[in-house]
Amino acid sequence: LFILAGAMIIASPFLSGLFYAAKRAYYQDTYKQFINTYFVGFKKHWWKYLILGTIVTAVLLGESSAIVQLLSLKQLGLETAGHYAAAILPAIVGFPVVMVCLAMMGLTVTHQLTFKQTFKNAVVVIANNLFFVPVTAAVSLVPIVGFAMGTMPAIITYLVMAAAGFSLIALGWVAMADRGMIKCKSLKKYYSKKHLAEVRKAAKANAEYNAPAKKPQAKQAYQNPKKKKKK
Repeated sequence: LFILAGAMIIASPFLSGLFYAAKRAYYQDTYKQFINTYFVGFKKHWWKYLILGTIVTAVLLGESSAIVQLLSLKQLGLETAGHYAAAILPAIVGFPVVMVCLAMMGLTVTHQLTFKQTFKNAVVVIANNLFFVPVTAAVSLVPIVGFAMGTMPAIITYLVMAAAGFSLIALGWVAMADRGMIKCKSLKKYYSKKHLAEVRKAAKANAEYNAPAKKPQAKQAYQNPKKKKKK
């Protein structure tokens, strides 16, 4: 587990170039050479991916260690409710953290934001896509299970991921970041218009309520024009 965790941390900065190339392909704005595109992304974002990759690795390592310990104790018949809680609770807390980090990886290359702004927008995107983001995150974590199952499954998983898996995952998160932000902007625009209409309606009603009452004009008595001329 620790060897796999170290490999994930070392590999995480190199995902920046892959995600950047995936972004270029998604927007159909690629350079003539893939290598140039890759290293442009690596130069811009490698340190952000190193931080995010380290956080994801730490969460997965803690959860994996708890599961391995639970399985070992279960074989000996020494497991308790506390061991089950130690294996389940970190997963409940850690999975949202992993989702935020993966969403930030997509937003980092698709939008020009600071690291703090990327975090805030990732939380908003997840809150407005409570089905697709968890599903995409779960699919992205499936290869880790293959790497941890043994030598032959790890080799097969590596070949599949090297051939197409990493590229598909990168495209998935780039698409998620793009569509998620479009949805959030559309919702913001809709609610802004709705709120503005409500404010105008309330202001109009308030103005009508506070307007001074108009005094009724006194009716002038009818006067015969002929009598008026005689005077």
